[in-house]
Amino acid sequence: MRLQGREKPAVAAARHEAQAQPVDFGLVWDSILSNRFILLITLLLLFSQVCEPIVEYQFMHHVEQTYTDQNARTVFLSEFLSLLSALALGINLLLTPLIHRYLGVIGGLMVQPVLLGMASLAYLVHVDLRMAMAMKLTDRGLSYSINRASRELLYVGADAARIFKVKAWIDMVGYRTFKIIGNVAIIGISALPDRFGNYLLGGVVLGICVAWALAVWALRSTRRAPPKARPIGDAMPHA
Repeated sequence: MRLQGREKPAVAAARHEAQAQPVDFGLVWDSILSNRFILLITLLLLFSQVCEPIVEYQFMHHVEQTYTDQNARTVFLSEFLSLLSALALGINLLLTPLIHRYLGVIGGLMVQPVLLGMASLAYLVHVDLRMAMAMKLTDRGLSYSINRASRELLYVGADAARIFKVKAWIDMVGYRTFKIIGNVAIIGISALPDRFGNYLLGGVVLGICVAWALAVWALRSTRRAPPKARPIGDAMPHA
């Protein structure tokens, strides 16, 4: 979801100023650590990006075990990725506006960790391709739709000049750094016996989802976070 088209002049000016100046990483870290709202937003990104490579690894691991023939595996992946894209599009068009209207931005942010946590719990009960597919669908299907839209609305509730600098750091460094953390976890756990490694990776995703949901819940008590999604042109609360 892009917000620039209807930004207020003051917000647009802060964005352009932040983009024109080089990112001071020391200032960014100070902003993250000294501002509870920005810290919680950064944690949400951390949790989602760490989960992504772990869920991807589990899914592809079961696909390779189930479809040993390369052509059959290619057909399955093509059909599954088409389903994933259709799911994300459907959620964006149909469910995201309803969830934002009735549950607010915080409700929208809560959807992905709750459903992914439920899928990872189901995976721990039945370690197979079907449950890995459920994890993949809830992770990427919701990340590309309601989670991203909710997070962009959440940025609007913050101090413009500060949040745009932090967002620039997140886009340039944060995404890659947090994914590396997930990949390192995969490398360490994949050295364990296959069955035990599957359970441990599923447990890691479940634990991250619990922490993720708690971080979203903590945003409710942050004054800068609007409890409900508002039209972009409406005035946002200031601290």
